[in-house]
Amino acid sequence: ADLNNESAFSTMSFRVDGSEKVRIDTSGNVGIGTSSPGARLQINGSSTDSSAHTLIARNSGGTSLFSIRNDGRVDIPTGNLNVTNASGAAGIQITTPDTTDGGIYFNDGANTGAVTYLHSNNSMKFRVNGQNRVQIGYNGNVDLLYDDANLRIGDGQDLRLVHNGTDSYINNTTGIFWIQNQVTSGAIYTR
Repeated sequence: ADLNNESAFSTMSFRVDGSEKVRIDTSGNVGIGTSSPGARLQINGSSTDSSAHTLIARNSGGTSLFSIRNDGRVDIPTGNLNVTNASGAAGIQITTPDTTDGGIYFNDGANTGAVTYLHSNNSMKFRVNGQNRVQIGYNGNVDLLYDDANLRIGDGQDLRLVHNGTDSYINNTTGIFWIQNQVTSGAIYTR
């Protein structure tokens, strides 16, 4: 191994077996796996395998805390991702082009669950069991996107609204079913 200071005001590199492994440029950028780092720390994977890891962080016991794959995915095998701001709100921002959706996807090899936001029509969808089941539109409408799906209300889900593809029902499964108009001199119309 050797240390190579290419000139007094240029870069510094670390070589192993004649091959450069680490470079520090005049801006203080550090590159691992690259001779021209474009950020404070740039790590380039040495493998074209997308499942290979470019960066792995481990605790003192050797357990992997997180890793970054060559394809940009971040794996957190031992716990949760916590985003904390000690002085206010914290959040995760997902940015995508305005013609596509961005979301949080839950899967075990199949894309079975998701919460997505579609920019082209400004709607948010909730996917369960591989199907979009609920949508909140740009205008605030809440849509159940499946026939025979009940909108259930109450602690025991005793009031239910359902459309079966042909007919629509309001079902009450406990107590008295009241339809009230509490406006003075108001009326209730049915057709």
